[in-house]
Amino acid sequence: MTIFNRYPNHFLKYYACLVFLITLIYADSEAGYRVKDRSLNRGKLWCDYRETGHIGFLANGNAPSGYSHRYPGNSTILYDHLAGGGVWLGARNVSARGVQTEFFIAYSGPRSSRENLTKMSVDPYYKEFFYDSTKSGSYIYDADDFDNDGQTDDVPEEMVVTRWVYDIGLMCTRRAMSWSYADFDDFIIVEYVFENTGDYTGDGVSDITQTLNDVYIDFRYIPHLNRYSDKRKHWAWWRKWGDLMVFDDYLKYDPEQKLFYAWDGDSPYQQGDDTGEPAYIESLDDPSQYPEIGMLTAPAYWGVAPLYVDPAADGSDQPHTVCWWKITGLNIYDEPDLDRDGPQKVYQYMASGIQKPDTGDVFSPSISQVYGPYTIAPGEKIKLVLVEVMGQGMNWQETLAGDQDLLSYGKDSLYQHLENARFLYEHEYDVYDSPPDVAFQANGNYNAEAHVQLTWSDDADDAEDPDYSGEEAQDVAGYRVYRTTLTWLGPFELIADIKKGDLNYLNGHTYQFIDSGAREGIPTYYHVSTYDTGHDDWNGEGSVPSLESGRNGASNRTIAEGFVTPTRVPDEYTDGLMRQVYVIPNPYHRYNNYWPDVNPERTIKIRFKNIPRKCRIRIYSVQGNLVADRLHESDELYYDWYQRTDEWKFVVSGVYIYVIENLMDEASLKDTGFKRFQTGKFTIIQ
Repeated sequence: MTIFNRYPNHFLKYYACLVFLITLIYADSEAGYRVKDRSLNRGKLWCDYRETGHIGFLANGNAPSGYSHRYPGNSTILYDHLAGGGVWLGARNVSARGVQTEFFIAYSGPRSSRENLTKMSVDPYYKEFFYDSTKSGSYIYDADDFDNDGQTDDVPEEMVVTRWVYDIGLMCTRRAMSWSYADFDDFIIVEYVFENTGDYTGDGVSDITQTLNDVYIDFRYIPHLNRYSDKRKHWAWWRKWGDLMVFDDYLKYDPEQKLFYAWDGDSPYQQGDDTGEPAYIESLDDPSQYPEIGMLTAPAYWGVAPLYVDPAADGSDQPHTVCWWKITGLNIYDEPDLDRDGPQKVYQYMASGIQKPDTGDVFSPSISQVYGPYTIAPGEKIKLVLVEVMGQGMNWQETLAGDQDLLSYGKDSLYQHLENARFLYEHEYDVYDSPPDVAFQANGNYNAEAHVQLTWSDDADDAEDPDYSGEEAQDVAGYRVYRTTLTWLGPFELIADIKKGDLNYLNGHTYQFIDSGAREGIPTYYHVSTYDTGHDDWNGEGSVPSLESGRNGASNRTIAEGFVTPTRVPDEYTDGLMRQVYVIPNPYHRYNNYWPDVNPERTIKIRFKNIPRKCRIRIYSVQGNLVADRLHESDELYYDWYQRTDEWKFVVSGVYIYVIENLMDEASLKDTGFKRFQTGKFTIIQ
């Protein structure tokens, strides 16, 4: 009997609720319109580009899940640096769906979507190009030909395409592109092509024929350096717009580079210097979420600049209008707004030619760059290319140490990445290629010593660099193995350098490396990269050093599922309590409780090691009073005690005695020996 037959009324109620929820999620209305994520997560900078045109989150207190200029993308600590972004468009004296309009305004983001536009029918999970990790560099398979053996060297490693049409018959196609190469993974290049197709319904058929005059295109962004640090420091992310302590970003516009950039400043509403958002324990809801108290949670610089702009109809310098505004609350801002100000005022701002000077204050900024005016005849196109770029002038170790003196070097990093983006665009995306990624497996339950076994295929051995031919094209030289016990971001320690074809590690077509330095019970992240030989010349532009494959994208980061925890394989000696049980740390000291072998997260735990899989742990005071009684039933050969009594109170300073009672089956272990009890003592200093 099925559940439907047995409980038909309950099933129908459940089904109706499910349909209702799905309807809410996908309701195609301006107020509640939800779009599926179109994520770029190949490089170090991750972001969603949504089907209605907006970028990342919506800065209206209803942020959807996904990425909004997350940098580094695989971080669980340094989160998104954009509160929202989008595209506004203005035109004069046009027909919008058959209605003559003097001032036409359409927008998508940064606060809401959408007005006077229609998303095109595109598969939200379709990516125009797919990366093949067994090939070198940016060898891409075209999605329309999965059997394509051709190798393409002048396309991005990852690209998502979104498309929408405006009510005046103008179609926008946006291509957002990213790379994992070390020199080119800190930015996303976004191409916008606006074409006068006459189609305003999105069905691909022309509905109107008209020349569009005085068209302006306005790119708006609301940068917010590490929005998630405010969530952790100030209770909830939705509270941030009403909390003056989070209004602490600096903003600057560089007219020579046409670059808007922002960085975290010192909030005048918070005691102490919080530049870079140090994770101070007194300001955090849960300090254990950070690997180091005092680490900087907003060390990066954010920026946006044009790489290419079609000439305006009047030949004016671009961008035509540049401006910033202050945000002082969730819905309190003074930039031109369609609902509040009407289309004429918004259009007049776009056409104003304002070049607003910098401000020296810290605040929550909203920015705008307007391009135009353009005249677009039927069938004509205009193209604009922007780069959304990040920079960080300190390594991960310095970030953990909270070195605020190094924050300003983020500007130099930002400018270097901007220059790299221009180099990439000027070379039409055909640049020197990094070697291929390595898809590897990690076995943390490998042997009795808690070693970790890493294995990967030798597919990359035969990869060919598309910029060369013959033997020079086969430039993969070997593999490097890295390890860290903190986060995906590192700091990574190089633990092995394996030459290609080394028979000490290669068995058939599989490389194998045993990490004998792994620490039992400690979550550990690994990365295996390929590296190449480097070349004396690249396309006549000079030499190229030895390059490594990337490690930041979702498709090539350190063990895509997360960490591996080394665990010893149980044996008869441990199960028989024949090994000495010991306690770490001993003594435990409250103000010196960091020991890398057990407790990198700085908790108050005390670990009992070498215990049987089934045992009882009793802890007594020196007076003989029972403090804690714990039952252990696990394949893990250790137990973590967080200094709580059976009444759930914290223990005090003193000497404690432990008694381990073996609950394993004695008969099955008689050949190796069996002990029923083992005792010892340890000290706690509070």
